[in-house]
Amino acid sequence: MVEFKKGQDVEFRKVGGWEGHIGEWMGGIYEEGSRRCVFIKPNGSDKAEEYWKHRVEIRTAETQEGSPC
Repeated sequence: MVEFKKGQDVEFRKVGGWEGHIGEWMGGIYEEGSRRCVFIKPNGSDKAEEYWKHRVEIRTAETQEGSPC
């Protein structure tokens, strides 16, 4: 499992949900994580958004390798 650091450039997408929809990859900055959630500030946004770990896939912007949380 990939460890992310605060301030790291990442790409992320939402996965799962009731429809099983997988979202588009988006750029952002990793802010922090907890046991169940991660906080990512999407590019162009002023604040970090909260995502459930089991509903988001994150990869480093450099390697572009997917990593489920």
